[in-house]
Parts: sequence; C-alpha cells; structure tokens
Amino acid sequence: MILKLAKLWILTIAIIIGLLPLTKKNDPNRDAEKILRSCYDQNRPTDCFATELSDLTKKYDLAYSFSVLNKIQATDNQASDCHFIAHSIAAVAVSKNPSGWREILNKKCPSTCSYGCSHGALEAYYTQSASSLAELRLANLCDKDSPPACPHGLGHLLLVETRGDLHQAIDFCDNLPPDKDQRYQCLTGIFMELVTPTNLFAHGIIVTTSPAVSRINELTKTCQKLTGLAAWSCWKEVSPPILEKNLFNPQTILSYCPTLPDPPSQSECQQRMIDTIAWKENYDLTQLSKVCPISQEPEFTKFCLTKLVASVAENTPQQVSALITFCLSQDVSFQTDCLGQIRPSLGKTDYQNLAVLIEVCGKLSVLSETCRKGYGYDFKPYLRDL
Repeated sequence: MILKLAKLWILTIAIIIGLLPLTKKNDPNRDAEKILRSCYDQNRPTDCFATELSDLTKKYDLAYSFSVLNKIQATDNQASDCHFIAHSIAAVAVSKNPSGWREILNKKCPSTCSYGCSHGALEAYYTQSASSLAELRLANLCDKDSPPACPHGLGHLLLVETRGDLHQAIDFCDNLPPDKDQRYQCLTGIFMELVTPTNLFAHGIIVTTSPAVSRINELTKTCQKLTGLAAWSCWKEVSPPILEKNLFNPQTILSYCPTLPDPPSQSECQQRMIDTIAWKENYDLTQLSKVCPISQEPEFTKFCLTKLVASVAENTPQQVSALITFCLSQDVSFQTDCLGQIRPSLGKTDYQNLAVLIEVCGKLSVLSETCRKGYGYDFKPYLRDL
C-alpha cells in the first residue's frame, strides 16, 4: 500500500511539473530576432528598436538590453544610430532603481552609442528629481569618473532649467570646477539643445519646433556674438544643419569650415561634420573610405582618418577587426595614427571588443604595440591654451 501511494505521489508531482509553463532562459539572439521581426516594416525602425528594448529593460536589466542591441546591430546597420535607443534603455533602468542612477551612469552604462546611455541616465535622474538644477552642484552630478556624456547632458538640462536663457546657462557652465573638458562638454550640450530643442519642447518651454536647417541664419548670428569656448562649442553644433543643407556633401568640410572666425572654431566644425557623415552612413566603412580623400593635404587626411576611426570605434565597437583592416589599407604614413585611435575610443569595460582588439593586434608585427595600447589623437590642442 505504501509503495502504491509513493508511486501515485510521484506520478502526481510529475503531472503537475509537466503542466507548469517552461521558463525560457535569456537568449539575446532570440530576443534580437524577435525585435527585428517586429520593427522590420516600420517607417522609423530606430524608434521601434528604442521602444522594444525599453520594454526588454523593464523585464531584465540594462546589460542584457545592450547585449541584444549588439545582436541587432550585427544584422541591421540602421541600429548603429543608437544614441537615443541607449537613452531609452537608461531611462527605464533609472526608473527601476532611482537611487542607483549614479552607478548606472558611471559604471553600468557602456560608452557606445556616443555615450547615449550615460546621457539618458542623467536626464532620467533630473526628470524624476524634485530638486531644481540651479540648487545642485556639478560635483553632485558629474565627478572625475563620469563619462563626457554627464557634463554634456547637464548642458542640455541647463537650457531647460533656465527656460531657454542661453547666457544664464553659459554662465553656469563657465563656473564649473576648473576642468576645461567638462566645461567644454557642458557648453556643447547647451548648443546641441539650442539647435535641436528636444527637451525645451518636451518641457513646454517652446510650443513649436522647426528644423535647424531653416534656422541657420539665426543660429550663426548667435555664434558670431560669442567668444572662446562658448563660440567654439556653438560653431560645432551648428555644423550638422549646415552639412544637411548641403546634402551631406563631404566637400562642405573644406568649403565652409575654413570660413569660420578662428582655428579652434574651424577644427570643431570639421570634427562635427566628419562625425555627422559617419552617422549618416551608419558607420559603414565602405562608404566612409571615400570621405578623407576629398583633400590632397596630408595633415587633413590624417586628421580626417583618425576622427572617422574614433567615431566608428566609439559607436560601433563590434567593427574592431574591420577597423584594423581599414587602417592597414591606408597609406603607411597614416597607419600608426589610424590604429592608435581605436583603443582610446573603446569603453574601459568593453571587455569583449578589447579582447578582439588584443587578439587581432597580436598578429601584427611592428605596429602591434600601438594597435594594442593606442594613444589619443589630440583633436583639441587649443583647449590646453585656455
């Protein structure tokens, strides 16, 4: 009798277990395929990717959502334009853990997507915070370990907090701790918000928006009234709509930027236009290889190549192997500068792509050390003179 009861009990448990729904293990490939199918016929696939990955972050965590984004990018290069996708992922992560926003910004966010995650984490914190920005100190928001997106995001929010008062916002940036790069990043955030007033519109400070291309005269007049870091930052952020007005023709880099008032403004303009062309081409190296030969000047070619490689490495680090091949296909006089830019542009915790970099670089001979360790090309030497 006891044996029969035991068998019956085991059979009952087996039936119950068989009726329970199976819990599927997290599978980035499966979720990436699902999102790709869902967003396949959308007019704005990046918006769809952002929505789907936000929902995924609610269910899992930030790291998993970025692993899925990497899989999507490997299939659909439209996902390379991922700055605002990363914003959305970070916003959900902060909403799930408001008190952990600083750890999310400084430690959990990857540096890919032009630091979109860190930028989004800061904006999410501000949106959910009851404090006004004017009551906060930079040290309470961005510290020495914060990525560039932190002071840059702060600049966006300053223009909101000052209700569009440009000079008040600039004064706030100018009074940040004596770190020229943080002040510079803060100012670029202000002027990016001025050019593309997404947050000003969202907070009701402006009631209508018009394309930046239609406001070029107004924007350039603003830049002409400024000096120093503020002027350089302004010209930088006005450059994309000027490039767009010229149908993203790379020749605009050579025809427009040299007309600006001083060498730093000209350099900022060139850097921003090169970045914009890289974004426009979805960081496709095949297309980008046609950009830098527009000039016969070796110094411009070197500057252009290193900036392109930095932009691609920062935004699509999964192209590490292709970037190395691209650098080695260039004239031998540019190879060292080209390879040297890959490592500094990868995030410190991007272990997967760093491992790829080390492995591929190890197969080189004379350029191996430069390739593995890299060095930062000094795009902004004029900051040292301030």
